[in-house]
Amino acid sequence: MAGVGSVHPEELREARRRQLEIEKRGVQSQLDVLAASRSRLETAIAAADAEGYRQSAGPSPSIETTTNNIGASKRSPVSRHRLKKRRLNKRR
Repeated sequence: MAGVGSVHPEELREARRRQLEIEKRGVQSQLDVLAASRSRLETAIAAADAEGYRQSAGPSPSIETTTNNIGASKRSPVSRHRLKKRRLNKRR
């Protein structure tokens, strides 16, 4: 163990503190990058779900699809995705 019996332990503590601060800044930077990436991915997923939902509705939606779309416009993309999954599971 380095520093055992050192004449200047305060210098060793200060050097270790600086080292940990540098490491902390690096980890915080990685967390910031991950948070931004997550935000972009969530936005992209929501857009892809919405596009998939629009494509599944087709150019000439049936009466059932039209009545379901009225309530679907008020729902979040996630709840629309779940609703679509339930509809697909009912058809099977």
